[in-house]
Amino acid sequence: MTRLAVIFFVAFTLLGALFYVWKSDTDEQAVAATRMKDLEEKMNAKGIVVYAIRDIPEGALITADALEQRAVAQSKIPQTALSLSSVAVGKKAKYGIISGQILAEHDLDPPIPGLGKIE
Repeated sequence: MTRLAVIFFVAFTLLGALFYVWKSDTDEQAVAATRMKDLEEKMNAKGIVVYAIRDIPEGALITADALEQRAVAQSKIPQTALSLSSVAVGKKAKYGIISGQILAEHDLDPPIPGLGKIE
């Protein structure tokens, strides 16, 4: 091989390697952007939680007119939050519950066994 051929071979090999690295980085960025968009959509998806719309004293029986179901972003929902007001109706408040509070399983007396557990 001539010296010129070796120089061209090395130059094209380096250019090919640079193109491969650039193309791989571009593909990884596109995949990362797609994953980020999917994650944002999931986090902003709505879920239902139960809110107290009036104060409920400790030990008081929880009634349907004291509760309201609202849609909120999944990222704002506590793990043990109730999603159905019917679960709390007829139970006693273990603690005082203030208006605007999201009801959770531990607010009920007796608590709901197994609700909110991750297995």
